[in-house]
Amino acid sequence: MVPEGERRGVMTYLYKGTDGHMLTPRRGEAFQEIREFCRGPFDVVKEGATKGRQRVVEGVVGSGSDIIIENWWGIRFRCVDSRL
Repeated sequence: MVPEGERRGVMTYLYKGTDGHMLTPRRGEAFQEIREFCRGPFDVVKEGATKGRQRVVEGVVGSGSDIIIENWWGIRFRCVDSRL
């Protein structure tokens, strides 16, 4: 999470392309962290795919290498004053 002041921020989470950003358990974990940060309710201001990453993983001798593609999703949020 990247706070943008005391009442807003951006949460990002990694998801597998086959699971999708909505079905991954990490989405629920991200929302829980946002609730803890806000100490209550929040509004999602914007969400969408963020810059992914590709990396090469070298295998054991003779097995070659693999390209790993990481997909990240971002949620921009603002905390809601529950006293209103």
